[in-house]
Amino acid sequence: MSPHPLVPALRGEQVILARLRREDIPALAGYFQNLELSTYLGGSGVAYSLEDEQASFEGVSRSRPDGVSFGIYEASTERLIGGTDLRDINHRQGTAELGVSLHDPDCWARLLGPTAGAAAWAARPPT
Repeated sequence: MSPHPLVPALRGEQVILARLRREDIPALAGYFQNLELSTYLGGSGVAYSLEDEQASFEGVSRSRPDGVSFGIYEASTERLIGGTDLRDINHRQGTAELGVSLHDPDCWARLLGPTAGAAAWAARPPT
């Protein structure tokens, strides 16, 4: 049992969006050592370390007015499989940029990214 239970912000049939937990850092570090994934995300040829992920977690786990980040968890297992965020939120115009990344290559062919993206968009603050 996790010391910090998953608290869903949004639950769908296939995925759950929830704030990342500190205990997710080792899984994130493992995913971001995959050069194919890090290259796709703009880190060409960079494998990120556990320390890199700890620093990144400190940034994405904080609330901020111009963005929000969520982990994407497989609904059936509550296993972390990716991340999504709304960034550059403009509350006045009601706009934001949506980012979705499935970190687990086993999930790439299962098309869970669009499911998570739709869930993140549905969770956006009302305009």
